[in-house]
Amino acid sequence: MLASSKSKKGFILIVSILLAVGIFFSIGAAHRPTKTSYMHGSFTIDINDTAQLVGDADYVFVGTVTDEASPIYEDDLIYTPYTVDVLENIKGDLMTDKEIPILKFGGLAKDHSAYYVFEDDALPIVDKTYIFCAYAQEDGSLMVSGPRSNVELSTETTVQNESAAFRMASEYTEFQNAAQNQIVSDRERFVSIYEAKTDA
Repeated sequence: MLASSKSKKGFILIVSILLAVGIFFSIGAAHRPTKTSYMHGSFTIDINDTAQLVGDADYVFVGTVTDEASPIYEDDLIYTPYTVDVLENIKGDLMTDKEIPILKFGGLAKDHSAYYVFEDDALPIVDKTYIFCAYAQEDGSLMVSGPRSNVELSTETTVQNESAAFRMASEYTEFQNAAQNQIVSDRERFVSIYEAKTDA
């Protein structure tokens, strides 16, 4: 009888734990945002002109997102940190021998009600490959901000054939051509601390 009572208590405990876990995940799913709110902005360049977009950025590169961190909230603004593996530089010379951090303007609201991004923009997704247009900040960090600041490649990238895959994407050709014909904007510029080291 005692063994039966212990088994019953054990069964009730397991069921209680499973119910608690189920409720936790149900609440989590219910609180996940289902909408994206688009921010409007005025820009000094025509963001639809890729030659101007490339010319305005400090660095343009192909990179695969390897990690995403929790958003940073600062003065009612949202920034999302990512880690990126730079596959190839289109403009500038960022290091390609190790992953580097970038900061993306936009992200999940503090109350988790929605994602906020600019119109014609999207938050990067881990394991996907993009062309990034990045701006060096005064402290040497890299900011990716604004419409078309990260453009997903239409061709899937594989570990076995990384280079050939992204070079076949139409977006890659578009940005390569834009780099050759870039319209450089007149603004204060800084140098990233993630530039490749050159031998003196």
